[in-house]
Amino acid sequence: MVVLERRFPGDAAILAWRCGAQNLNLNMRTRGAGPLTSDKPNWSLQATRPVDMFKIDEEARVKWNAIVVDARKGEKLEPRNGFWWWLETMALLGARRDEEVWPVLRVGSSKQEFRDYTKEKLVVLRRAHIKVQGTVPVAFLVQGSSFFYYSRWREVTRQVCENVMGARLMGRHKTALEGGRDMVMMGRLLRRSDDTISVLVANAVEAIALRSALPPSAAMLKPLTSGASTIAIAGHPGSLIRYANELKRKDIALQLTNEMNDFARARRASSAQLKAALTSGNSLVDQLKDATISWAAGSQNMGAMLV
Repeated sequence: MVVLERRFPGDAAILAWRCGAQNLNLNMRTRGAGPLTSDKPNWSLQATRPVDMFKIDEEARVKWNAIVVDARKGEKLEPRNGFWWWLETMALLGARRDEEVWPVLRVGSSKQEFRDYTKEKLVVLRRAHIKVQGTVPVAFLVQGSSFFYYSRWREVTRQVCENVMGARLMGRHKTALEGGRDMVMMGRLLRRSDDTISVLVANAVEAIALRSALPPSAAMLKPLTSGASTIAIAGHPGSLIRYANELKRKDIALQLTNEMNDFARARRASSAQLKAALTSGNSLVDQLKDATISWAAGSQNMGAMLV
């Protein structure tokens, strides 16, 4: 990676790949104390120390802060590419710099493009495998490659939504509502990628953000499922749309309702597309332009897409 950076200074793809490499040994799931990230059942009834959410060792903090710096470099290199704002949000949360996330979401949610250079990396790995086939195990070529971002985007969403809940409970309603709205629109940004897996992840991001405006409680209605109808979501106590209506922010309520309808259509379309692709019988190499096919068919065995 160092050699590539020297040979191609200022190249956005190389910078994105380096950020990916830096992420390999960093764990987003180190809080585990909030209503969306805790592994405890009946979270609201558990005695959870808030301090646990902010434990982080200094080495990890330094690494996360380095990714923040790189993400901001990427923002200058590609001011239209929302990937860098997603990356900065993730790194700020990882470094426990949560209050800095709100303005990043505001700017990132207005971007019109999303490109994380995953497919370009897959092509490079494919060529590398062809050159060294039989001499270097496939696992060495694909180790740490590509798809870890997709699970991390969901974790980022959960952590942002926990902060939305916290801001709401503290009476910071403008911050909570607009931050939740921006998180939904960051999901919309993901759908601007041209591979199906990003669309599927975007749908998950938007679903989490739309229904996570209030912590669960014993008195609350049954939690919303991912397939809940738009009417059910809009009327649920934990819904971001209902929160907007309660604050008489009709502008945000309308924006979120329109977005919810858009993502519902996108979810149906992407599910049908993925099902058709997986049953088409085409080889993975032929479908390499769509990273989803490799991911879905190879699952955890990334080598399946290369051979």
